[in-house]
Amino acid sequence: MKWIKVLSVMVLLFRFGTGALATSPATTRSQPTTRPTTSTKPKATTQPKIILHGTHAQMAKVCNLSIEQQKKILELRNQRLERIKNFYKIHGKEMNLLKSRIIRARREGKKAEVNRIYKKLQALLAERRLIDRRSREEIINVLTAEQKVRWYHYIILRTIKRRFASAKLTNEQIKKVKAILPQFTQGENISDKKVRYKIIKKLDNYIRENILTEDQKKAISPPAKWKKRFSDNKKRKARQE
Repeated sequence: MKWIKVLSVMVLLFRFGTGALATSPATTRSQPTTRPTTSTKPKATTQPKIILHGTHAQMAKVCNLSIEQQKKILELRNQRLERIKNFYKIHGKEMNLLKSRIIRARREGKKAEVNRIYKKLQALLAERRLIDRRSREEIINVLTAEQKVRWYHYIILRTIKRRFASAKLTNEQIKKVKAILPQFTQGENISDKKVRYKIIKKLDNYIRENILTEDQKKAISPPAKWKKRFSDNKKRKARQE
C-alpha cells in the first residue's frame, strides 16, 4: 500500500508541474526590440567640394566649379610657383645687384646711371609679371564662357561694394546694382581690366545719381583715389621712358 501512495503523490506532483509550466508566462522568450532608424546617406548638394584656397576658392564658389576644374586650377597654380622659383634662381642675384647699384648711384647723384640701371631692372620685373599674367590667363581659360561672365561680374560688384563701403549699401540697393550690371557689361570685353575700369566708373556715376540716398551721398567721398591711382601710373610709366 505504501508504494501505491508514493505513486499517487508522484502523479499529483507531475500534473501540478506541467500545469504550472502551461500557465506561466514565457519570461525567458526574447522580445523583438525596435530602434529608430537613422539614414546615413549624405544629403545631395549642388555645390562641389572646394579644394582651392584664397581667391581661387572664392572663384570656385561663385562660379560653381567642378572638382575637375578645381584640380586643373590647382595644377596651374603649382606650375606658376615652379616658374617663379626658377625665375629667381636664374635672375635673383642679378636683381639684387641692380637694386644695390641704383641705391649707390642715387646717393652719388648720378641720375643718368640710375635711369640706365633702372631700365634693366624693369625689364626683369616685366618678365616676372609676365609669369603672373600668363598664369591668370591659363586659369581663367579653365572656366566656361558663362562662368567667366559670372566671375567678372563678381569682380565688378566687389569693387563697387568696396568703393561705397562708407555708404553702407542696403541689401535692396545691392540687388538693384546686380540687376542693372548686365546693362553696363553687355557687348563689352569684360576680361580686359581697362574695360572693367570704365564700366565701374559708369556704374559709380549711376549709383550716385539713382540709388544712393542723400545721407549716403554725404557719407562717401568723391572717387578721387581712382584719379590719383591712374595719375601715379602715368608718372611711373613716364619715369620708365
